Amino acid sequence: MYKIVSKNHFINILIGVAFIAFFLITFFTGALEAWVPVVIGALVIIFSVLRFFRDYRYYSNDRALFILVVEIIVVLVLAGLMIFEELALATGLGLVFYLRGFVYMLIMQLLKKTAPFQKFIVSIAALTFGAYILFAGIPFLDRLELILLIVGLLLAGFYIFIGINQMTHQDHPKKSQKNQQQKKQ
Repeated sequence: MYKIVSKNHFINILIGVAFIAFFLITFFTGALEAWVPVVIGALVIIFSVLRFFRDYRYYSNDRALFILVVEIIVVLVLAGLMIFEELALATGLGLVFYLRGFVYMLIMQLLKKTAPFQKFIVSIAALTFGAYILFAGIPFLDRLELILLIVGLLLAGFYIFIGINQMTHQDHPKKSQKNQQQKKQ
């Protein structure tokens, strides 16, 4: 997480304040609601592509790689449809979760591999959660802009905290001279 943080405390505080202003203004003007499909679709694309490259290096079987390629194409199409609001978010997210769990189970069966029990449980959970979202829906999906606001404000608070922490823990010139003198002794 510290890779996205600047070493300059002033920049971190400025980023945090800008995030707070952006999220509060867009939430109260109603513009954040229009951004929700774009943000969700972009997150689906980012996490799916990262997972694809991680899994692509892991499997050497041609059939497994073909299944991964088909899955990433389908997920990118679903994310694009969610971004352009041609597909409801609940339906798109349900299909993405269900597809992820199904593909993992299919590849493990195809390769006749044993996997760690935790991965098996996660894929069963993805299948179940995807089916639940797809067929029953989730009430909080109607208020995703509120969830996005909370996450954005938490991120802003993180930047401000890091900036203040950097500012208070900076070595002062007099203290650093004392530290250098003590090291010489």
